[in-house]
Amino acid sequence: PQLQGGDGVDLSRSLALLRWKDEGTWKEIGSSVTQKVEELKVAELVKVAGAFSVASQPDTEMLNAMMERVKTASCKLKSWSWGDFIVSLQRAAVKPDKELLKAAADAMLRDSDFLKKMKTPYIMGFVLAINTASFYHQGVLQLLSEVLADRIDSLTPRELSKVALTWGQASCK
Repeated sequence: PQLQGGDGVDLSRSLALLRWKDEGTWKEIGSSVTQKVEELKVAELVKVAGAFSVASQPDTEMLNAMMERVKTASCKLKSWSWGDFIVSLQRAAVKPDKELLKAAADAMLRDSDFLKKMKTPYIMGFVLAINTASFYHQGVLQLLSEVLADRIDSLTPRELSKVALTWGQASCK
């Protein structure tokens, strides 16, 4: 039977929590979500992407369809949702394009209070994504640098070096 409405969201999140590994099930959910990508709310798409990420089940076709939908409705996501979505893309080896990163950066600037509460791995995921895409948004880099400066004691040496590399490359632009 075909999944209805938000069933794909609930099912994918439940299976991710159970660490369900059957690839056929994940492919079926991914196919259903891909077909319904225009019908689902953007927040639901982010939740599905996160569930696939947690379960280590990459579905590039579904994620690419989601990226296009998320770009068109970017104002509906909070900073943490952007962080979650970008990390989900990275875990599936799907590279966000500059247009998606710009939408995320603009949303983060509008939602700076949430950005300050964003988990460090999500911030690092965004930093890595902008570095990989050679996309530099000075306003977001400034805000992220302030947030990370407040957390400097909790960052690992690897995270610190990635941040330093990104900021160094951004300052050369």
